[in-house]
Amino acid sequence: MHEIGYLEAEIYRKEAKEFKDDIVRAYRWNQSRMPVLRLSNGKWIPAYPGMLFCFGKVGEMYPGEEWNRSWAGDVELGAHHLIPCGVLEANSRDADWIVEHMEDF
Repeated sequence: MHEIGYLEAEIYRKEAKEFKDDIVRAYRWNQSRMPVLRLSNGKWIPAYPGMLFCFGKVGEMYPGEEWNRSWAGDVELGAHHLIPCGVLEANSRDADWIVEHMEDF
């Protein structure tokens, strides 16, 4: 937007960065309250929350909700989507942990 001379481009960039920072802060807050996950190689990693205020697998925390599809909060809507959206860096420990866990389970 800056390249085309849009006057409010910097405001949007600033707000987008603040929004990203808020999402990462909420992610870390939730993550710090979840039990760690054990990989098949014996390594323990931090969990990757699928939903704010849900300190475990969404399907286990809310069984039977949404016509018994609450598991989708982890599988289809989970934190792994933060990587392609650019909220979590693709070449980061977080991304590695998520991918390692998903490969195992």
